[in-house]
Amino acid sequence: MQPTRIVRRHGLRAMTNLSLATIYRLIKRGDFPRPIRLSTQAVGWDINDVHAWIEARKAGQLRGVAL
Repeated sequence: MQPTRIVRRHGLRAMTNLSLATIYRLIKRGDFPRPIRLSTQAVGWDINDVHAWIEARKAGQLRGVAL
């Protein structure tokens, strides 16, 4: 089993080219992977979940979902 890599907020912004406000809006609507609580002050995202979200966007699987 491969260890899970975690991407933090700044890395997530670089990967998606979305603002944090947009990312959190998508999370609230259920249209983006939820973060993992790393500590009381830190969150991160499973990089595999983020890659899957990006691939779904590229494949048009989420067509019709407005940002």
